[in-house]
Amino acid sequence: MKTVQLMMDVHATDEFGDTPEFAIVEITQDLLERLGVLSALCKRNGLESVSVSAGPASWHREEELRITGDSLRVFGDVFWFEAYPKHGNYQIETQSVDIPALTDIARDPGKQRDATSGLEFHDGFLIASSFPEELAARYHDVNTVSAEVA
Repeated sequence: MKTVQLMMDVHATDEFGDTPEFAIVEITQDLLERLGVLSALCKRNGLESVSVSAGPASWHREEELRITGDSLRVFGDVFWFEAYPKHGNYQIETQSVDIPALTDIARDPGKQRDATSGLEFHDGFLIASSFPEELAARYHDVNTVSAEVA
């Protein structure tokens, strides 16, 4: 399986909280196996969820927001990442992703979307968002502005 770049939508747990636009995660065979192990751990032991110290490869505006305390949360068959802006009294979270659907689409190079889980390829990224076209456009806008400034 080749590595897939997953772009995840991000939201704040406080309606006035400042957030990154997105987080980027490298989906590798090792990550898929780890997600499977953590999911099985929850099911086998009757746990609601498991949280481990891990984060995405990058958060948009990570340095500006001084994001800290990354954790990977697995809740049954879904996962997401959580963290905190250094000077915020709220949490940021990525879009939750269905582990079986992610595994299926990441391992099948011909599959472009999974309509039931909100996973869809755009511009070389697998996107996890309720509005994948909008997130792809925001990513493009952010990187176009960054390239113009540099």
